Amino acid sequence: MQKAGDGNTVPGHKRYRLLCGRKGSREGLQREGTMDCAEFKNEVECLFKSISDKLSCILKDFYEPYGLTAPQAMILIALYRGGPGKISDMAKALNMTNSNLSVICRRLEKSNFVIRKRDDLDQRVVYLYLTESSKQLMTEMEARISTDYLCSLGGASDEDKALIIAGMTKLNELLTQNHEK
Repeated sequence: MQKAGDGNTVPGHKRYRLLCGRKGSREGLQREGTMDCAEFKNEVECLFKSISDKLSCILKDFYEPYGLTAPQAMILIALYRGGPGKISDMAKALNMTNSNLSVICRRLEKSNFVIRKRDDLDQRVVYLYLTESSKQLMTEMEARISTDYLCSLGGASDEDKALIIAGMTKLNELLTQNHEK
């Protein structure tokens, strides 16, 4: 059922509808003609949740042997890739509040993963640094991410990988446009 120009459908959009109860199984896909915005929103939310849940499990299993949670690992990765920095800047980059990031960093410091140092001129400003042992750990983790974690998608063909990247890139562009309005 196609409604031209009413804002509630995506005209002429051929799609495969994912039934959320099927959790992404190929049997849960059925071909339909148009998609109204409410259905599209529901399906995108269902897919995000399903993907997020699966990635959370994979990441938990990956970081657990290192004694890290996913948020702790995100902080260490940001420090490893971007170098030392202020807690406030890192909080913005990781979309976290300063207080939440500070609590996590306090735990990381107690476990000897990071060093927190207050600015000499402004004691409110706190800088984060990786310890030498963390730098070595991060080098090992980065190598393992490339071989173990990314290989969990090893069953994907080059064409599938290109489609995944293209789809995610397009979604990111659309979300960016929507966010900037």
